[in-house]
Amino acid sequence: VMPCASLAQADMSLATQHVAFVPVQLWSTAAAALIGLRNRFGVENAAHIAVQAVDPTRAGAIRLGFAIGNDAASRHASLVAAAGGQHVLMQWPGEDHSRHLGLRPCIEHVHDGRITRLFEADRVDARTVLVDPAQDAGAIAQWIEAATRGELPLPVPVVNLIAACLHAAGDAADLSRAKALAALHAARLAA
Repeated sequence: VMPCASLAQADMSLATQHVAFVPVQLWSTAAAALIGLRNRFGVENAAHIAVQAVDPTRAGAIRLGFAIGNDAASRHASLVAAAGGQHVLMQWPGEDHSRHLGLRPCIEHVHDGRITRLFEADRVDARTVLVDPAQDAGAIAQWIEAATRGELPLPVPVVNLIAACLHAAGDAADLSRAKALAALHAARLAA
């Protein structure tokens, strides 16, 4: 999914492809500047959480949210529940596991102000697939390209995230069917 160049393009992408990547700069240069402070100060700030709760197109998008640490996860869950709409929230229990694709975070579906836990977080010693954590966006993009070409297997936590998104989008009647669809498509990639 390529970044959209305008909010109109994001609306069109959502209508035709049911997915859109909306860079934060499109809807708020101020929020983009706040997020950019992380590069200077080395820490996340409130803007990192707030932008994950915003639906810039107001089209009923399912938003993906990320939180690391129990305190951040609790604050984030409360924020997205109050923001309304639908969210798939991923929460890692520790400080250094967010980029390890072999460690499943707690995955929750937030909808209608309710939070439904779809998957529990893996323990640190229970990695499902040994995947080296990517250190930068370029390495992550290369890994994604190799996985989508079927050169690398999808780690189970990634398949779980796909299932959570299918469930949240209503593309499966229930979570069990969403898991089956995600596993089937993951197997097709590997074949």
